[in-house]
Amino acid sequence: MARDVDDTGRIGEENTVTGETQDEPVMEQDAVSDREKLDGIIAQTIADVGSQRVRHIAGIVRERSAEAGLSIPEDEQASAISAAVGWNTAHHPAPGSAG
Repeated sequence: MARDVDDTGRIGEENTVTGETQDEPVMEQDAVSDREKLDGIIAQTIADVGSQRVRHIAGIVRERSAEAGLSIPEDEQASAISAAVGWNTAHHPAPGSAG
């Protein structure tokens, strides 16, 4: 039953055995590979800056990948960026372009 069990204003699910609440995740649900992290960084970067400036995207992806602690070779990053930009351009063409 959800209720304010600790008088903090936060709602938690009370454990009926111990009487405590679970306010944090039990554990990380799914381990994410570095490639999946890279794909997420690329998708977010394209959402942030658009897909028209591939060199600009590549620079931001390199920076964000380093901040995330990823060690993916630049050629693999470039290939992933090209694939994502190509997919994004095919599915979301720029205004005024044919497609």
